[in-house]
Amino acid sequence: MNPARFFCILLLSLTPLQSLEAASLTTETFTAGANGWQGSVEFEGSWTISGGIAELQFADTGIIAIPSKGTLSNLTSATSGSFTGDYIAAGINLLDFRFHVGPERPSSVDIFWGDTTNVYFRSFTTNNFMMQTQSWHTISASLSGPDEGAWSALTGSITNFYTSLQNVRYIAIRIARSGTLAQNFALDDIRLARQPSASGTSLGEPVIQWNDLIAGNNYTVEGSTNLIDPAWAFVDTISPTGTTYEFIPAVDHPFAVYRILMP
Repeated sequence: MNPARFFCILLLSLTPLQSLEAASLTTETFTAGANGWQGSVEFEGSWTISGGIAELQFADTGIIAIPSKGTLSNLTSATSGSFTGDYIAAGINLLDFRFHVGPERPSSVDIFWGDTTNVYFRSFTTNNFMMQTQSWHTISASLSGPDEGAWSALTGSITNFYTSLQNVRYIAIRIARSGTLAQNFALDDIRLARQPSASGTSLGEPVIQWNDLIAGNNYTVEGSTNLIDPAWAFVDTISPTGTTYEFIPAVDHPFAVYRILMP
């Protein structure tokens, strides 16, 4: 998988209206149960939403591989309606969630979202997203644009992407099993957020404050001297303990521009 890339930009302050069915920066933790989310399965398998996670289980199918898929999607009122409405007005440009892989990797993890007539999807397959088994991972998709998030149109047109973001009606995450062995996967912390960004540097010793990070995630910092035709070089790996992180570039680094890569 190519990691999501975010450039140093100044963050504008946006205060979305908090009302039913009005999109807002939020995280669904499932601590209150399903909270308006529902699971469905093709062919065989089952969802359980309790204990702060949404868990999908596939049984052993013997010698015949059944290409079953499990989908978790939101009702309109799920999470107090925070996942439906105008994402642009709410300042939302990132969708991510935690994903736990059991003893077997899935064949793919797909994200869908749409309005009443347009549906867009992004697929993460085992070819471009090698997930370690028995581990939690963070899957992120940019909503800044169809190219930035590698989105494709399932129905409707990709040209309606920004218009659709103003009237999002649902989010869906689909997990496709692989092979014949029993498998289990889990979803947690489905999040509508802002992409990581940078505030201004201080006078004197240069300091970059990265904002809107996820505590516990490992991020890669890269640098370049040329934005026209950048050749990005590894600078550092950071592991924030909160949503912000102060990064002090080394004196001997010749870079003029920095960016941060999500896992």
